[in-house]
Parts: sequence; structure tokens; C-alpha cells
Amino acid sequence: MTIVSVESKIRRKQWKILLTLSNGEILELDPDAFASFNLHSGDMLDESTKESLLLADQQKRGLQQALRWLAVRPQAGGELRRRLNQKGFAQVADNIIEKLRSQDYINDDDFARRYVKTRLLTKNIGRRMIEAELKAKGIAEVSIERVLDELMDLETTLRLAKKAVSKKMALLKKLDPAKRKHKIYSFLLQRGFDSEIIAQVLKEEGL
Repeated sequence: MTIVSVESKIRRKQWKILLTLSNGEILELDPDAFASFNLHSGDMLDESTKESLLLADQQKRGLQQALRWLAVRPQAGGELRRRLNQKGFAQVADNIIEKLRSQDYINDDDFARRYVKTRLLTKNIGRRMIEAELKAKGIAEVSIERVLDELMDLETTLRLAKKAVSKKMALLKKLDPAKRKHKIYSFLLQRGFDSEIIAQVLKEEGL
């Protein structure tokens, strides 16, 4: 097929290249993506080049969308990939994430570190709960382990568990020790603390 005309117009407040082809098809393309192919009116456009052109356009538009999201708030790679997939950029999502990582727009360790610090300031929860939350946001497991080892050592986690149970204890004083022990164990387990930490809290409470 032949390129019949190349026009530059504003569409949805953005500059676009409108490429009219001899088969009647009109392609709406990002100017930078189009410029990289050095095509002009009258040039032949085979299917392979057309597909490459459309892929480059999708890559450019997907990258711009990802940067807009990141300008609002930091996001993990997995979370950003899901949003790109939902927006129709699944074919180029991995390439976009890789590019953003290489330019340090995405850093899972930094994201996880900020997230964990914020959660620990507002909630007395255990490692397993935070780990699950980070996984849900698409953080790589290696980043999760590294950051939790850094910020949630045994001493810190034990302190959080004690704070979590301190208010609960006042409500359970009227229960016999066996029931109180069971209630505390279940409560801490639900908040993401592991059995080792729970056992230590119970021991210090004399249960």
C-alpha cells in the first residue's frame, strides 16, 4: 500500500500524525514514533513496517501514560504493569516497565521501603500481613524480603505485637487464662504475626 497523505493535527489536546493509506485506512500516530521511521507521502508501506509503526506508537503512548501515573504517586512495577494492561498496552507493558526501571522511575525497593515505613507508623501489624500487601501491589519477592529484613527485625516485630495486644489485654482480663491465651493468639495471628512472635508475647504476659 502507499502513503497518500501525512497530516499533523491536534486530537484530544495532543499533536497527532494522521497517515492516510491507499487502502482507505487512516492511522493516528504519535509524532515522535512516526518521525523515527522517516516516512513521507508517496512512500510504500508494507504490512511489516505498518505493524512496527503501530507498535512504536503504542510504546510511546504507553510510556507517556505511565509517566502521568507516576507523576501522581510512586507505583511498583507490578501495579503499573496491571494498569498498562487494563489500558490496552499489554503488548508493550514489559518494555515500558523495563525502560522506566533503567531510568529509575520505578524502584521496587524504594517503593516497598516507603510503604512499610508508613504502615508501621499507622498500624501494629506483623510481617506476614505486610508481605501479603506488598505482593498484592506487584512488588518482586526479592525486594519484599530485602526490605522486610531491613525494617522488621525480631525486636521491631515483637514491639509491634506487644503494642497491638496492649489494648486487647484490658478487654480480656475477665476471661480465664486459657481463653485469654486463645483470644490473644488468634488476634495476633490475624494481624500477620508468626507463631514465634506470638509465643514470646504470651510468655511475657505469663500465659
